[in-house]
Amino acid sequence: MIRNYKNTLFLIAFIFSTLIIASCSHGLRESIISEVVNSMSYKLSPSQAPELKWKMKLRSLPRTFSMINNQNVLITSNRGELYIIDIVNGKRSTRIWKPFHRPIEVLFIESEEGTIYFTSVVDKGLYAYNLEEAKVRWKFNLSNLQGEMVIIGDTAFISQEKKYILAFNKNTGERIKKMRINTSIAQGIYKYKNLLWIITDDGCLLSYDVNLKPKDFFNLKLNPNPVITKVGSKLIAGDSNGRLVLVDMEQKKILFEKRLLAPIYSNPLISDSVIVVGLANGLVEALNFSNDSEIWNYQGEGLVNLPLIGIESMVIVPFTRGQILALDLTSGNKLWHYEFDQSIHLARLVPDGILIADRKNRIHYLESKR
Repeated sequence: MIRNYKNTLFLIAFIFSTLIIASCSHGLRESIISEVVNSMSYKLSPSQAPELKWKMKLRSLPRTFSMINNQNVLITSNRGELYIIDIVNGKRSTRIWKPFHRPIEVLFIESEEGTIYFTSVVDKGLYAYNLEEAKVRWKFNLSNLQGEMVIIGDTAFISQEKKYILAFNKNTGERIKKMRINTSIAQGIYKYKNLLWIITDDGCLLSYDVNLKPKDFFNLKLNPNPVITKVGSKLIAGDSNGRLVLVDMEQKKILFEKRLLAPIYSNPLISDSVIVVGLANGLVEALNFSNDSEIWNYQGEGLVNLPLIGIESMVIVPFTRGQILALDLTSGNKLWHYEFDQSIHLARLVPDGILIADRKNRIHYLESKR
């Protein structure tokens, strides 16, 4: 695990301040950022709304939140800033560095080896930076990277330009293989056991082995740019036509398909045999995919286009207009809500509360009350 954390923070700041860079690459969705935390430590009260503990204003819009342990959050912004804050008091653990001036993306945080893999939208670079050794392990030039990096053994995989899968050695950066997909990749690459899975923009789900040999094919009939959630062996996708499809990658079959009445822009939740999905018209529905029945629905106000957050027996729904709402997973009853004076840009569950970024570049930490 990452050791000597204070020194590590300085080393992160130092390396990001000394890199000088210049061109362009695609971002990744908040719902698929890797994190080094124990999700069992996440707890929210079902009976009391969380309370604002602190807030801070950034120089530009936050781009991603990534937990790197149970107390510290790694933040990137649209200006290319990268820094860490202490979730308890909101203080910056490092000074803000902005050597890139345009966005960067953290693609993978490898906890055991203390390595951050990131890409720059400025110089077409993919970097592996080792925190403990305080140095860049390797770098090679790549542009238009997309989605989360997937690692199987010593081989890393990432998609490029929405049409290639690249395989390279994670320890050296040496390229092993580059394979072109006949159509474009919707978001990025997912991993289940030793297989890679992608959803294409023409609505198909494909899998490949570590040698990038095709294995399985499913026609999900999805519109381009679906929202996707992977939990264990299950992968669920929704699209702008309201189509919802659940695939079990272990059984290699489609478990559930349904057409809902409004577009789906929010990553759905899966819990046991229950799917919870938020629709563009503000409706939140819980469906039993084992018998194709509706369990409950709740009509909220405003667009739902951020990922739903599931914890214990609750569903947290961030409404873009400026409200977060907690619903009981079993009944759909409203448990509590919290209002903001601006629209919500990011919502992130942290061990003792929720981290919210609004459209005015402010970060709010709401701490749960027991």
